[in-house]
Amino acid sequence: MKMTSGSAVENICSQVRGLSKPQIEEQFQVVLTSLAHGAPASDYINALRQIHSILSSRTDVEVPEKLIHNLHGVMNGANSSPLLRALSQAVLRDNPCSDSNKEVLPPYHKKYAPAIMNLSILQGPKHGDYGELLQQIVRWISTVGFDLETQSLSLVFATAIAVSYKHLLTKDQVHVISSQIAEWLHKASTLQGNNPYSKGFFKSEQRDSVTEIDGGVTRDFFTVLNIGQYYTDDQIMNIHSFSALYGWLLHTLPSCPGGSPLSLTPVPPGEQKRISGTFNTDNVLKEKALEYCFRIIDQSERKAKVAQDAVVQQCALNESIRILHLLCKTDSSLVPRVIHVIKRVQARDTKDTASPLPLLGVVQFFLNHSETVVYDPQLLYDQFFDKVLPRHLHDHTVIFDTVTFIRDNLEKICFETNILQKYFPNVLKMLAWQPRTYARDFMEIVPALMAPTAAIEVLHTLLDLPCLSAALEIGLKTCNIPKVMESYQNPKYKPWFNFILRNEGGHGDTVDRLDILYSALDGMQQQPRVLVCAQIVPVMLRLYFSEVLEEGDQALASLLVPIILERVGLIYDVPSYRKEVRSLLSEYLVELFKKYPKLLMEQHNEIIEYVGSLRNISGKEDFFVHMIWIVGEYLSEDYDKKCTPEIVSKYYETLECLAYEISALLQSASTEQDAPYSVRLLVVIMTTLAKLSSRCQDIIPRVMLCLTKISQQHLDGNLEEESRHTLSDRANDLINLLRLPNVASVILNPPPGFETSKCHRDYASIPVLLRTIKSVLKKGIE
Repeated sequence: MKMTSGSAVENICSQVRGLSKPQIEEQFQVVLTSLAHGAPASDYINALRQIHSILSSRTDVEVPEKLIHNLHGVMNGANSSPLLRALSQAVLRDNPCSDSNKEVLPPYHKKYAPAIMNLSILQGPKHGDYGELLQQIVRWISTVGFDLETQSLSLVFATAIAVSYKHLLTKDQVHVISSQIAEWLHKASTLQGNNPYSKGFFKSEQRDSVTEIDGGVTRDFFTVLNIGQYYTDDQIMNIHSFSALYGWLLHTLPSCPGGSPLSLTPVPPGEQKRISGTFNTDNVLKEKALEYCFRIIDQSERKAKVAQDAVVQQCALNESIRILHLLCKTDSSLVPRVIHVIKRVQARDTKDTASPLPLLGVVQFFLNHSETVVYDPQLLYDQFFDKVLPRHLHDHTVIFDTVTFIRDNLEKICFETNILQKYFPNVLKMLAWQPRTYARDFMEIVPALMAPTAAIEVLHTLLDLPCLSAALEIGLKTCNIPKVMESYQNPKYKPWFNFILRNEGGHGDTVDRLDILYSALDGMQQQPRVLVCAQIVPVMLRLYFSEVLEEGDQALASLLVPIILERVGLIYDVPSYRKEVRSLLSEYLVELFKKYPKLLMEQHNEIIEYVGSLRNISGKEDFFVHMIWIVGEYLSEDYDKKCTPEIVSKYYETLECLAYEISALLQSASTEQDAPYSVRLLVVIMTTLAKLSSRCQDIIPRVMLCLTKISQQHLDGNLEEESRHTLSDRANDLINLLRLPNVASVILNPPPGFETSKCHRDYASIPVLLRTIKSVLKKGIE
């Protein structure tokens, strides 16, 4: 049987993990001996490969210091082959233990620059002498006509140092590198390079000019959007410079929020004098960067002849807008000069929604700079979030950049715009479409969606997020279920699909007949995207309710209670989703009433109607039990002075009827397993009735009669013996307690904060109270 590549790799890894320490030491010794005797690479290269495999799959192995030193010599050796140098670098990189394992020593030669710089970036400034290496790198960058590969790698290395270890750069080094970048940006040749494959004595010296992206003649300086068959070295460095420009400016410009040092290691004491706090990058680089970006924007107005060039055109335009935005953040005086160019991009891209990323860059620019020039960008926000975003949900790049934009500018968006308040349905579409990818990002975004005017609608949208995911699959035609597609095309279901796929909020909290929408989406519950979406909704709901409890007020909580009572019975039937959401709603319903017990009075009509209907129990008994418990726990004058005996009587009468109905249904069931409700529910209702009577003692006789009837009704019923004893014991305990109303009031109606109180309140003589409770319990046992 032929072994697959995956099986072969797994086989090798298994062998490596099974090697003993003596076997590993033997591999080290092979390499050391071969290097000591100057043996050819073929004698020890397999051993070096084996060492690399060991280090890649195990963390309990350390390379000997002598071998580390020898491998440094291999990296800097004139006769070392590229393969040997690469393997040596890999071993040094992966050795996790030694402080000297990654030290790169001078002298530095351009021939070994790739290995030296790659290893130096990985090692960080903790090992080796970065000072001399940086000096060499700066010399390579600033030398005219130097080796192209070395210069391009040196620019990448210098930018990486600026990003991660900026304190290692001196002002002079920044000045030299910035000046060279400006030179490369603006003085690249506009003639095409010679054909490197042309041979012979009659090689033509006549070179054509590079062209614009639409094929026109170039009449300005060279940029990444100029087209040539072959490129000169300075043109290639022009392209590299533009690619590195944003990162270099971000970490070297003064007064730049992103320009603070990001060093992962403490600054060495000897390096303190090298740090200037903020670098003064030459104005010439800022000016050349501006001109370069303006030229890119001009070139982006040309129509590309080749589809691939159009992609490059949009990427270059997007990068140019990012750079202009960065320059304006560091120098607000540039905004009036730049904004006219940015408006051109806006005017063009609002008509052509095929290029959303540059438009998002324009949105970012105006979000930060519109106040500087007194410009209202609302039309731009409407254009992107209402028109452009819904059309590009399938574009991973657009969604990633949009989510990143919202997350990075969350505070500014919340307090200075209405984007999230108005367009949260479209924002949540990104989560519904790619739930697994953006769940962590939306853990930051969801609390920000809860503007006072949108909080209720956001709750409905979160509860129906799996529906939104299913509807998007249908709308974007990634679903192939015929029944569902017929429903989507049926005019009967059009209003419901239009609502769930709406772009803006504020058009109503939810639809009147959600069950119709659920029936139209029947068959989508097992779709992978819908299942993943259903898994992340409880996480978002927890964030939502945590925000309500921390930042909300009683007015919001009062609006939420009837919503929760309604929606607990209207949840899309995704496997395990209903159960999990109902459990979560039960949990937070208790928390809401615990924080705002007056809600029982404010919403008493809705709550009485809810607990008085048997249809609200089916399939959601646990939630119903929580609601009954809340009534018994918080319907008290101690929590709300408006809690009159009349209101208590209304609650009582409703629960009494409910208790009789449930008891009769339990009694009529052939077995306890066939009963529609549990004994637990009846026990909680009985306890709640007793609690209410302890606060309104006029109804104590009715409660005792009710409890007695229920207890006697189940003496010879079809319930299991344990359940019958449970009902009988609870009824007798409550009846005996209610025979002493003053005692029942203390036990069944403790004051608020009683459980967490650090002192007791003496209602009567404690010894007398304890003796009374003892006698009541003794009588109940007898």
